[in-house]
Amino acid sequence: MVSGGQQPFTLEVEESGSVEDVRLLVAQNCSAPTEQCRLICKGKILKDGESLASHGLKSGDTIIVSKRHFLIFFP
Repeated sequence: MVSGGQQPFTLEVEESGSVEDVRLLVAQNCSAPTEQCRLICKGKILKDGESLASHGLKSGDTIIVSKRHFLIFFP
């Protein structure tokens, strides 16, 4: 399950899948750019290039989505 300010939703992904795969699916469901979606599970930030298995994720685990906001300063 994925939760992040909106109604929680469920994603179907393989345990051998990557964090990038999940980030793409989350971005589609949250209508947010992938680079703004931070994924957190079991207190750890999930990073691209990592597998879901490396975090011990299994069916029924919840991933929290936090949208990052970027500030741009002009001189």
